[in-house]
Amino acid sequence: MPDDAWDTGEETGHGRRERREVRTVTDIGWMEGKGDRQDLKSIIRYRCWRDEHGKQTVRDRYYISNAEMEAQEFYRHVRGHWPIENRLHWCLGVVFSEDAARVTKDHAPENLNILRKMALTLLRAASDPQPSGNRRKMTGPKRRFTAAMNPGSMATALLGE
Repeated sequence: MPDDAWDTGEETGHGRRERREVRTVTDIGWMEGKGDRQDLKSIIRYRCWRDEHGKQTVRDRYYISNAEMEAQEFYRHVRGHWPIENRLHWCLGVVFSEDAARVTKDHAPENLNILRKMALTLLRAASDPQPSGNRRKMTGPKRRFTAAMNPGSMATALLGE
């Protein structure tokens, strides 16, 4: 039986209804092979019920952890992963086409990844190069292209001028 359970209740948004439940077990004396993982302290089940356009699904994800936390805290950690994915990794893929990069020699992939992250940070921090009359914010790929083609925009992105 779970040591702790936490339920979000029903949430609506983006054309769907969802409910999530997290259950944690910290008494793992029954588990076979637990000796293979000396620091294992918790088993977590993350269940999501989703109703989207009349289609209902239930999805379970299981995690193991060396931390002892309440179910609600595990929920925050699991949900906290997606903003990172959406804010950084997705942007690197879209703005810099990182997934299409063919560089594989020595430390070049890691070095280029660091440079891309630095460039993304500088582009986000720079003021929008569009005239103030245009209210739409410039997208990442357009901002990168503008900085590449316009020395003034490049200076703004690099030096914050």
